[in-house]
Amino acid sequence: MQWFYAKDGQQVGPVSDTEFEHLRHEGTIQPTTLVWREGMGEWQPHGNVTGTGPFVCVLCKQSFPHDAVLRFSDVVVCAQCKPLYLQQLREGFHVALPTTLPFAGFWIRGLAAFIDAALFYSVSTAITMASGATFLQALGFSQTDWTTRDSVLLAVDMILGTIYDMVLVAKYGGTVGKLICRLRVVTAEGQRLSYRRALGRSLAGWVSLLPCGLGFVFAAFDKEKHALHDLICNTRVIWKKTS
Repeated sequence: MQWFYAKDGQQVGPVSDTEFEHLRHEGTIQPTTLVWREGMGEWQPHGNVTGTGPFVCVLCKQSFPHDAVLRFSDVVVCAQCKPLYLQQLREGFHVALPTTLPFAGFWIRGLAAFIDAALFYSVSTAITMASGATFLQALGFSQTDWTTRDSVLLAVDMILGTIYDMVLVAKYGGTVGKLICRLRVVTAEGQRLSYRRALGRSLAGWVSLLPCGLGFVFAAFDKEKHALHDLICNTRVIWKKTS
């Protein structure tokens, strides 16, 4: 069995059962350390997975012994939070399991963005050529005066880019580049974005491009790897579960 665990907001692994046990005995993996392996639905505290405790309540984030918590499938809540959790279940609200998230770093996010840019550039080039431009003009190597057609094509690119990002993030958790790099976009609670929130994040992404893409550089220095549009929309980019 291959294990993954979160350390300093980053995904580490895979490690074998033997390595995992060694890390647990030396104290690297604590009962509250988020772990994941094949067959688990979401990342969970190690104590919750093994049943050894202490157990972490998904609502108050406090640790408790086994006789002070209740289990609802994969969810662990303390006795004090039980009424609130049951009320949220009745209202159809899903509580996220992770107490911390395995945040994706700047460079892997940069690779995902490069893949998306290459894909979208190919589509944009095809659309530009379909409008009557030559191949060199479509690639931007042939100097031409800015025309109304160019303004329309720029608007089309921005609209398509926004829709592309919104739909894939809301439906699949990430764009093609992010999915290839095993990343996903989630809320601060670890949940997938709604279409409305994904649209807001996509529009905020244009803000991160100005000036010169500096908004994306925020992810290199922020503790939770926020880019500017993540800060605006309170979202995170994390490692997907790996099989």
